[in-house]
Amino acid sequence: MSENNKFLYHCERCSALFKSTIINKEDIRCDVCGENPVRSKFNSMPVMPPSQQPRQRTRHGIPGMDEADFLSMQKKKKRTKWTIICILWIMGLAGVLFSVSKLNKEAEVASIKNDQLDNEDKDYFIRKKTAYNKCINRFSSFVSANIINTKSTHILNGSELVLDIDRYYASNFMNNQLTSSRHLNFRLIEEKNSTKAELLLEYTPQSDKKSSSFKFEILFWKQGEEWLIDWPHFVRLGEMSWFRFGENKTKNTPKKFKLYAREPATGSISISGYSEYKFSEALNNSNKPSQLPQPVFVKHQTKARSTLNKQFKLLRERRRKKLNKDDVFRTFDPTESIRLDVTIDFEDIEGQTVMVLKEIHRLDWQSPPKQN
Repeated sequence: MSENNKFLYHCERCSALFKSTIINKEDIRCDVCGENPVRSKFNSMPVMPPSQQPRQRTRHGIPGMDEADFLSMQKKKKRTKWTIICILWIMGLAGVLFSVSKLNKEAEVASIKNDQLDNEDKDYFIRKKTAYNKCINRFSSFVSANIINTKSTHILNGSELVLDIDRYYASNFMNNQLTSSRHLNFRLIEEKNSTKAELLLEYTPQSDKKSSSFKFEILFWKQGEEWLIDWPHFVRLGEMSWFRFGENKTKNTPKKFKLYAREPATGSISISGYSEYKFSEALNNSNKPSQLPQPVFVKHQTKARSTLNKQFKLLRERRRKKLNKDDVFRTFDPTESIRLDVTIDFEDIEGQTVMVLKEIHRLDWQSPPKQN
């Protein structure tokens, strides 16, 4: 290892100091002047590495600039940074947990509502099924009965309608074959003060192959646990025959009828403050078409005229928006017509005896139970 050590030498000629790995002074040449000899006193002095590294500048003891303080500040910044990150992370996690908890609560509430709705639906369908079975049995018993008093037991307020029932079936055939009708639809309607049901059927005559099938409807009212038939609605009962009433033209003899009404068409007559409307007989359990509409005059600036205009406006609006909620039950009604329970009379106007609308009782043909 000694061959690699450098030794310091002094040239006696140029006084230069130089280093050399050569030990024998006879072989040493000055690095500056290239001459020999050198001083012997430097012959064996190796170049020693510095005992220590140059002392670096220090800030030790200066407040705020001390190395220990600097490291402490760095640690403090890191701690603050990580503290903020942790706080934000915890806040985010808390927000997520809150949102999840809220959604779970909402889902739980919605589930409870759905369960309640499901239960309500189930209860409704149970009630509907029960009502359907009772109504079907009631209708079958009503149609099969051949005695007026027996028929009246299946009718709402039947005891009060015995004379009307007898009058109606004296001139109308009692069709017992209606029990073979096909059931098309059934609707249960639960209202605040009453509960009713509508049954839509289609009858195809069995004996007369030439007769076409026809649809008809029956309205039932719930009385206690029983379902009774709204018979005036079923047969569209009026106080007398609509045809005979029109033929007699007897003045000052107002009569109630269940009729269809249509608003005035182009070319309708207006006389002395009256406008002409078209009213026609309402038939239900018959394959006969309704009779030709009869002109009925309605006085201007009356409640009846305002009611008619409002109902025809609603009918046009429903037709424009294609709202056909009731179409399934009214497919056999004349187009663009409304149902009315009205009182009609004859009066002389401008020398003519014409039908005049006296009063609108209801905007349908239903006969609700009497309220106690």
